[in-house]
Amino acid sequence: MKRIAYIIRGLSGSGKSSVSRMIKFFVENDEIERKNSCKIVSTDDFFLDKDGVYQFDPKLLGKNHALAMSSFIEALKPENGYRAVVLDNTNTQSWEYSEYIKHAKEAGWDVQVLIVGQPKDEDHVLECAARNTHGVPLEAIIRMSKRFQL
Repeated sequence: MKRIAYIIRGLSGSGKSSVSRMIKFFVENDEIERKNSCKIVSTDDFFLDKDGVYQFDPKLLGKNHALAMSSFIEALKPENGYRAVVLDNTNTQSWEYSEYIKHAKEAGWDVQVLIVGQPKDEDHVLECAARNTHGVPLEAIIRMSKRFQL
């Protein structure tokens, strides 16, 4: 069975989570595959409170990134039965996702890195600021765009 780890990259509001859900939908609706054969890992999920409401706290960023890494590594284990694992983070610079690639390859997985949108395009930056769901201000998205490595 071919196993693929997808590393999704893009600005806040670019549509990364939508792309992640589409990948999961297609993997899990492949007629020869089974439900629950795709796992989406996102640091954002660790900022959800008990009611599922997103509560960003910058003091928890390091801890929550570590939790996302642990969750990703766990999902790679063959006994979990996943055919695809999707990392849904901004991943603006290579150092932010290189460890994920390393762990996936060491576990024998193929890796696909996908950029959502045009992170260096001014119109795209404005669109992301208008539609991101976590209230990330335009100034922060501009900073993300400037540091985004293509």
